[in-house]
Amino acid sequence: MRTMERELQYLKNELANPDRPFLGILGGSKVSDKIAVIKALMENAQAPGIPMGSSRGEADKAHLAEDPES
Repeated sequence: MRTMERELQYLKNELANPDRPFLGILGGSKVSDKIAVIKALMENAQAPGIPMGSSRGEADKAHLAEDPES
């Protein structure tokens, strides 16, 4: 099995039943580029009350945070 395939299999297995607490940290300046990843992680990640630091917001994407179904 190639390296990338092994890494993807490992991530799939770990994300299916992660150790707790589970926290996902994503980098980059635009949240809209990561919406699909964020939605996938929302079912497992736990980060209540953790400050977002100097993260930038995109006003036209705020509805995505308010309504996970959008």
